[in-house]
Amino acid sequence: MKKIGSLLCCLALILTLFSACGEEPNQQSEENELGTAVATQTVTRQDLSAESTVSGSVSAGNEAAVYAALQAEILTVDVEVGDAVAEGDVLCTLDVSTYQDNLSTLQSNYQTAQSSYESQKTLFEEQLSQAQTNLSNTQALFAIGAASQAEVDSAELTVLNLQTSMDTTLRSLSDSMKQIQDNIRPLQDTVAKGTVRAPIAGTVTALNAEVGSYAAPSYALATVSEDGNRKIIAQVSEALLPKLALGDTAHVSIGAADTDFDATISTVSPTANLQTQLYQVELDAPAGTALNAGMFASITFYTDTVTDAVVVPTEAILTDNTGSYVFVVEDGTAHRIDVTTGLIGNGVTEISAGLSGGETLVTAGQSYLSEGMAVRIVEA
Repeated sequence: MKKIGSLLCCLALILTLFSACGEEPNQQSEENELGTAVATQTVTRQDLSAESTVSGSVSAGNEAAVYAALQAEILTVDVEVGDAVAEGDVLCTLDVSTYQDNLSTLQSNYQTAQSSYESQKTLFEEQLSQAQTNLSNTQALFAIGAASQAEVDSAELTVLNLQTSMDTTLRSLSDSMKQIQDNIRPLQDTVAKGTVRAPIAGTVTALNAEVGSYAAPSYALATVSEDGNRKIIAQVSEALLPKLALGDTAHVSIGAADTDFDATISTVSPTANLQTQLYQVELDAPAGTALNAGMFASITFYTDTVTDAVVVPTEAILTDNTGSYVFVVEDGTAHRIDVTTGLIGNGVTEISAGLSGGETLVTAGQSYLSEGMAVRIVEA
């Protein structure tokens, strides 16, 4: 009985294993019949513009670099980067003490000359008045025979000599004063240049001045950027330049400010930078956009617009040594379609030949397909 029981157990185990081996091919066959999983979408038509994205930066609408007008030591720096300034506010001061000393000496000399002029003029006027009174009295006496002609002639000569002496002396003193003034004016200008002021109202966006260092006319001490609207500066290639025009709109993204917006082209340079061979394009940011000069910008230009174009997601297109192609689904079967591509923009590509619109396009899983493969459509 024990042997019969053992034989029955072995027979049951063999039947179980045989049954299990027979089920596996059926399950695999069912899975194959389901086909390769793919995601699809319907091919559509729409207007499309080509995109060209370049790097750029934010610039102030108007900014002024501030230079020293003379070479001198910097005594004080009165602002910091980020400070708001009004036109004429002091940015820094320079050591112009030598010029100031010379100016003070000349101003003192001028005051001395002016005092001498006034005192000499007063003295001559008094003497001339007395001489003219004496001449009048002598002429009156001569009329009644109480004075001689010689006495009249002497009185007239005295008046003439005093007038001549007065004119000569005062002219000499006046010339001396004028010469001193001519020397004072440039010194006053030089001393005034020792106070470096903001040429426009705005914000200090760059500051190179340091106390104790030396300023020079060729060295920018600071940059003041006008508050208000900002400009976006881009450098574009020779190929892109002819496709851009004043008034065109581009999309700008500013990562540092976590913002993006459309900007209008306001300036297109007709000449290239000698070093980079790129052309500068300026765009006006919308009024009130909070941006700091110097921020990095990504600018996307839209060019070569087509209307009612057949478009597909760019990632749906595959390529091999024969060209570009896509897969479409018909009755659960994948079919390869060779296509001719056109403009690329906004994540889609124009199909100028091969598709007409309305087809069921494979957008995910296409890399695993070949012509005639069974597929099953799943949601992406």
